[in-house]
Amino acid sequence: MNGWEYKIATVNTRHEPDILEWIRGFRDETAEVQKLLDSFGQEGWELVAFFPARPADHTVKNDVTGQEWTIDADLWLYNAVFKKPFKRED
Repeated sequence: MNGWEYKIATVNTRHEPDILEWIRGFRDETAEVQKLLDSFGQEGWELVAFFPARPADHTVKNDVTGQEWTIDADLWLYNAVFKKPFKRED
C-alpha cells in the first residue's frame, strides 16, 4: 500500500547581515530558505504548506509553581511542511 511520509521544519526567515555584507551591500535575504528548500527537494520532499510558527503572543503557565510567562510572537519564524511518497510493505 502506498502512502505519504511527512516532515516539518521550522525556518527562521530573518537575515542579519554581517559586516562584509554591510560593506559590499546586502545579499538576498531568502538565500538560506532557498538552500533549505533545494536540499529537501533533492531528497524527494515536496513543500505542501508554509505558515507562521508563532503568529501571536501567548501566555504559558507552570501547573506546579503557578508561574506564568509570555512567549512573544515571532514574525520571522515559519513551519514548512513537506511530503514524499512512502511505500509500505503489507
